[in-house]
Amino acid sequence: MRIFSKLLVLGAALAVSTSMAYADPLLGVGAIGIAPFADSPNIAWTATGISYPGGGDGAVNEASGSLAGFLNDSADVFGFQYSWVSAATPIEMYTANAGANTLEYFLTSVSVSFESSSELVLEGSGYFVEAGFDNTPANMILSASSDGVTNFETTSAIAPTPEPGSLLLLGTGLLSAAGVARRKFASKIV
Repeated sequence: MRIFSKLLVLGAALAVSTSMAYADPLLGVGAIGIAPFADSPNIAWTATGISYPGGGDGAVNEASGSLAGFLNDSADVFGFQYSWVSAATPIEMYTANAGANTLEYFLTSVSVSFESSSELVLEGSGYFVEAGFDNTPANMILSASSDGVTNFETTSAIAPTPEPGSLLLLGTGLLSAAGVARRKFASKIV
């Protein structure tokens, strides 16, 4: 009887927890690419930073996965200094707008993967922020030449989280297993 009681309590706890649980509203797997800025002046970089006009208008030219709704929408990209970037003080890199939805990307670390007098490639990590969703970790690659930004892409790869229905199914299965175990245990006693 003790085993049945423990299984019953465990099953009930799981069933109750499904009513309190929610699917973690992460953005999931997706990528955003920002088109080069046609009217922006040449990009400049030094050993400590990159500069281009803050708030420069661009467009999302690549969008996949759960971020596909941002394809062809406007984007504002901001300049920054390498020394500003840290996990403690994330730097906002861009905002993309899809109707009433706004997606922001914050950079928490950055490194130079290639640099010459005419080319620069930065790699970094950070997170997406969208109203109603949890922060979603994402990686960034920014490529630039003396003519401007040639590629700017941010990619997330978050594993999907269980939804409440899955937890309810698990709880129901445990309750059923407890019932079967109780019947077997009761038949051995008789």
